[in-house]
Amino acid sequence: MRIEQIKIKNRRENKTNRMIVEVFGNWITFRRLIKEDLQNIDYDPLENEATKKYFVKHLLRSYQVPYNYFVKISDLVEREIRRIKK
Repeated sequence: MRIEQIKIKNRRENKTNRMIVEVFGNWITFRRLIKEDLQNIDYDPLENEATKKYFVKHLLRSYQVPYNYFVKISDLVEREIRRIKK
């Protein structure tokens, strides 16, 4: 990777990290909350696109995530769900 690409990647990761810390406190809490919510549902959120969007939107609203963070944090939630479901 070129140095410019690495700088852009690091800036993106720092912004994402700040969002998670601001909303959830830390990454451990973020992962624990997602894991608890996955255990409380009786369907597979990754079954299709509609159930995935429903679960992620419900999760973000229940934790009162600011709307301008929805897109970035929803991507992280999807990635975390895939990691937990393995």
